[in-house]
Amino acid sequence: MGAYPALDEIRSRIIDSIIDQLRNYFPEDDYSIFNVLNPMLLPNAETLHTVFTYSSRIIPLARRFGMEDDSSESETEDHLSDSDSRDADASKRATERTISGQFGLLLKSLITSHSVDFCAYKGKGPVKFWSHFLETRTVEWLPRIKNLIMVVLTLPISSAEAERGFSIYKHIAYDRRTRLAPKTLEHLLRIRINGPPLMKFKPDIYVNDWLKKHWRSDAPGGQRQKESNVDEENKNSDSDLLSGLF
Repeated sequence: MGAYPALDEIRSRIIDSIIDQLRNYFPEDDYSIFNVLNPMLLPNAETLHTVFTYSSRIIPLARRFGMEDDSSESETEDHLSDSDSRDADASKRATERTISGQFGLLLKSLITSHSVDFCAYKGKGPVKFWSHFLETRTVEWLPRIKNLIMVVLTLPISSAEAERGFSIYKHIAYDRRTRLAPKTLEHLLRIRINGPPLMKFKPDIYVNDWLKKHWRSDAPGGQRQKESNVDEENKNSDSDLLSGLF
């Protein structure tokens, strides 16, 4: 018990509440399904022969997010691996159709073709490890395993991010800005939440584009005020006529 028992009790209640929310989201009460993406548990060059055995552990995680294989795909893979074991192309195509097969091919590629980065990022945690390879263009990602890993990486542990977004929304769409279009609100929120720091923002290119399109900030509803060449010629002729009369 700390120096402030009341604060300790509040902290304990908050932790219990977070645990309850996690258990409601994962009724099976088993978070070990995420361990398959733990870099420290992945096979290495010495255990490369166990890659496809290890990759089958991705199936419960894929099932949890509705990305499991169809029964027809699994049966096709088994059939090809038995009857066409000597046909490497057919076996590879069958492997690429399943989520576990895609995961196995990905791990094999990381271990053999990206061994330096694989070893360098292995101890930096799952988020940095997988984020690095998602951003590496030389890594060949198959769609299903890529989608699954991106879903896991973006999974929030609480609703704080959503609540923060609504707070920012209230600062942007207040009573005097009720005419903002939904698309404009979306862009403003995206810049405010995910955009670069203000010190790194360079507005010149956007201001120049805005000026070239002849947008006026004082026009009702942001309407574009662009005068045609005919109107301009009429104005010039009227001014010449007036100057001749006076």
